[in-house]
Amino acid sequence: MKRFDYLAPNNLDEALLMLSERPEATALAGGTNVLVQLKEKHREASALLSLKRIPELHQLHAGEGLHIGAAVTLHQLAADPTVRRDYAALAAAAGLIGSVQTRNMATVGGNICNASPSADTAPPLLALKAQAVLISVRGTRTIALEEFFTGPGETALQSGE
Repeated sequence: MKRFDYLAPNNLDEALLMLSERPEATALAGGTNVLVQLKEKHREASALLSLKRIPELHQLHAGEGLHIGAAVTLHQLAADPTVRRDYAALAAAAGLIGSVQTRNMATVGGNICNASPSADTAPPLLALKAQAVLISVRGTRTIALEEFFTGPGETALQSGE
């Protein structure tokens, strides 16, 4: 594995600034996909930007729909009483992914942004007509998840988002 810089912002504004300065950086939430891809040389990265310290990205709450931060773990999603009651298929899908250890590290954002054809949370999120909120220093845009996926392993994420 090649060497890379590790960026660890403490808030969303700091993360966006770092991404604008290092647009080639790869966002890292749980790391269960990205780190394996780096080790197996399926991906290269000169910098990893950790999302772990950003409180806004750990939020999971229901209001007008369900709001899932990119750093919400699959365990959190599967165990949440509201998700289990009102979004049972999503809770079930999140609860089926990998081992307990994987679910404790893996995130919804990573599962979606990896755009794997086998992403277990994608089918229920697509059926629920989920939207992705993409943020950069240029602003915020919302895109339907069905448009977010552009091909196997490919998304509509733009540089700095």
